[in-house]
Amino acid sequence: GDEGAEAAAGATHASGFFLATFFFIAIVFFGASALICDEPAASARLLSEAPQIGGYFARPIVPAMLVALHDVRSEYYTLKGGHVALVISGDAQNVGTRPLHLVEIDADLIGGGARPIASQSVDCGNELSAKMIGEMTPREIEFSQGLSPQKAFAMEPSESAPFLIVFMNPPAGAGKVRLSVSKAVATATAPDSSAGSRPPA
Repeated sequence: GDEGAEAAAGATHASGFFLATFFFIAIVFFGASALICDEPAASARLLSEAPQIGGYFARPIVPAMLVALHDVRSEYYTLKGGHVALVISGDAQNVGTRPLHLVEIDADLIGGGARPIASQSVDCGNELSAKMIGEMTPREIEFSQGLSPQKAFAMEPSESAPFLIVFMNPPAGAGKVRLSVSKAVATATAPDSSAGSRPPA
């Protein structure tokens, strides 16, 4: 009889401890879920700094985080042959820590709706300027906008490079311009050649 009583008491104690542990874990889980839903950005930043699992929550580096656009202007030009062009210019600044050798800027003309009615893309460093387009034909402007930058082009950290986007005969109804950085490719760091060199015999 005594042994049976001791066994029943032990089973009750074990089940109570299990239930308490379960409810504690459930409360922590629901509390963490509520915090993540209320502050997703802060939660992701906090989790990205956690050891071992931080890499799974690290924010991906997007082009907009590496390049900032400054001094953006838009003007209408009348070109040769009476063609009207909307010219958008500005400066792209490298706000990253490594040199960039390819920076692509996208421009969308927005009308009454949310969807763009015209789009154009250019690379920084294609050497097209506002002074040049006054002496160029529409075909020459279109060709120049599609040129890639020189191989030696590099935008060092904190440095800026101008960009110019031309919409030939822009559609009527375009009231807004939306700019975005679609590409920002960093220059790979060359390995130190002296690290693997051997002293002369």
